[in-house]
Amino acid sequence: MQRMRRCLSAVAGGVFGLLVLAAGPVAAAQEPPAGLEQVQEPLAGWVAARNRPGPGTIDSLAPDFARAGFFRAMLKTALAAEWAGLNAAATAAGYRAFVLVEETGWYLVLDDAVDGLGPTVVLSPAPRRDLIAEAPHPVVDRYTAPETALFVTQLGARAAIVAGANRCAAAAESPCSGTTKVCKAHGKAPYRDSDVAHNPETLFHAAHEILAAQWPQAVVFSIHGFGKTKAAPDTWAVISDGGRGEGGSADRLTRRLRDRLRVLLDGGDARAVACDDPGDRRFGFARLCAATNVQGRHLNGSADTCRQSVEQASGRFLHIEQTLDLRDPFEYGWRAPRDHAAIRALLDAVAGVVPCLPGRCP
Repeated sequence: MQRMRRCLSAVAGGVFGLLVLAAGPVAAAQEPPAGLEQVQEPLAGWVAARNRPGPGTIDSLAPDFARAGFFRAMLKTALAAEWAGLNAAATAAGYRAFVLVEETGWYLVLDDAVDGLGPTVVLSPAPRRDLIAEAPHPVVDRYTAPETALFVTQLGARAAIVAGANRCAAAAESPCSGTTKVCKAHGKAPYRDSDVAHNPETLFHAAHEILAAQWPQAVVFSIHGFGKTKAAPDTWAVISDGGRGEGGSADRLTRRLRDRLRVLLDGGDARAVACDDPGDRRFGFARLCAATNVQGRHLNGSADTCRQSVEQASGRFLHIEQTLDLRDPFEYGWRAPRDHAAIRALLDAVAGVVPCLPGRCP
């Protein structure tokens, strides 16, 4: 296990220095690069239709050491816009690299071509916001895959990562702290190692670390879903930053996003709540506050992303849990997102708290 952790740290860390020095080379090409396959299809529709292995289909999600290294090299090649070598790098990693062209522009897609278990990584050549969107549970938290894609196409996020496998795909348990009842008929159990939000020894987490280092000021937005509870039937969104502490500045990202959602959803203060505001406890919402999320722990500076939560967040990680009231419209609404009130409210709320890069928005 320690050997695997060192391997995946190398996947993320081995290119940190090079990637951080590059301000964003993938943005250099304004036309789709020659030599890469092109697909004419909306990104949200393609991501939504992508097949993902179901629950109980594998023993473990742990990648082999060689593939982890090839995955690192592929991402390095893509971020450096070394188009001539990208197909070969992707093939070595068991991936497919292609350009997806739609009305909002073109996007580079890196997708697992072997068994679908690896994450899909999307890179924008012309981002408008210092934002990275992540969907670790696209199957169980349904419709979060097309939602994440809209963060790229509609909000102008730099990149997106969408998990390949169902969070319950593996029989093996994650070594990390925390439990869930999602993959068990009765009661709670440790997370499965296919749950990429709770296992740093995955290609998903390696991609997260690489992209977060590539753009060291970017906000990483982790998109999730939960079931409405009887105790808080009016709450549609639970917002957190991965820290256990409460209180602090009213100008925190969590509070600003919550406040904008309250206004735009027009359902009263209970409609959107923030885990770090003790005043919101009065709404009785489920405490789905991302303290065990390993991507959040990483960005919040945990000394052990697998087992150690943090009290105070760094401000780089945002986590949202949504009921189907917010997620359902994304099933088909991605085709015309501005026509759907819930989609419009969420996108506009995020746009209001993650400002545009200088000169990138009209």
